[in-house]
Amino acid sequence: MNYDTWGNLASRRSSTGEQHYVYDAENRLIKAEGTGPEGRFAAQYHYDALGRRTRKTVTTQRGTSETRFLWQGCRLLQEQQKDRCQTYVYDPNETYSPLARVDHLRDDSQGDIFWFGTDLNGAPLDVTDEQGNICWSGQYGSFGEVRYQSDGFSRLLRSGTLYHQPLRYDGQYADSETGLHYNLFRYYDPQVGRFTTQDPIGVLGGINLYQYAPNPLGWIDPWGLSKDTCVGTPRDAQKKVDRGQGPRDIKRIDEPEQSVPDSQWHAHQIKPEKGKNPALNQDGSTHDGAPSFSKKTLKWLHNYGWNIEDWI
Repeated sequence: MNYDTWGNLASRRSSTGEQHYVYDAENRLIKAEGTGPEGRFAAQYHYDALGRRTRKTVTTQRGTSETRFLWQGCRLLQEQQKDRCQTYVYDPNETYSPLARVDHLRDDSQGDIFWFGTDLNGAPLDVTDEQGNICWSGQYGSFGEVRYQSDGFSRLLRSGTLYHQPLRYDGQYADSETGLHYNLFRYYDPQVGRFTTQDPIGVLGGINLYQYAPNPLGWIDPWGLSKDTCVGTPRDAQKKVDRGQGPRDIKRIDEPEQSVPDSQWHAHQIKPEKGKNPALNQDGSTHDGAPSFSKKTLKWLHNYGWNIEDWI
């Protein structure tokens, strides 16, 4: 990897080949060329006055394509290609977590709806169609690179039904030409787990100017400026479990019962013994026995407000 005078990544080598980058006076990536996951390419990127990427033009051996981007504040609202669009809908309780996508022709009000299932950090785990069939699923590497995709996705790739699913960690859009993830105010390299340029807000975002987050499973950085925890509410955790998106050893999460004094949010564990449903209360106490949640599950509960100091 080589950097320019301003600390911007100027070139890098990967398993796919070498790439070179050019930046503007605001340290925004405006040109990239070299060899990427899809072969040789040359790309140009354009931004609006707020720093949001509004257009990219990519030239490969197959020709030149242009994608335009429309924004809802700092969230990607829509992609526009020559004859089609993809419009994104987000979870009302999780600002940058995608809920659905509508694929439609540019001048058509009707389209196909696809639903997202996401991880705690907002990364899509799978995409289903209106009938509940899995259209896309991805297995992530340590730093957010999708290394493996499902057989179902491969079949759809051949049929052309859902061949484009670029969303990754919260606020990230995967560029297939470079392999980098566009992260609003910076670009993120999922192979090494760091940004390609220094933090625009300097050390206010942390001492390491290139760091994404201490742990991408429990932290997010949707703007590419400053990390934040993936903390949600107990009700958010309840919804995750009800949708089948929570840890497998949690049977259910119940809210406080008004008829029970000092009742609080609690998570029940699935136990093989008949009639056993031990639960961990939000303050770390238990009832109906002591659950034996895994450390991973305990940390997941902690992100939604559980006190787990006595359990780790």
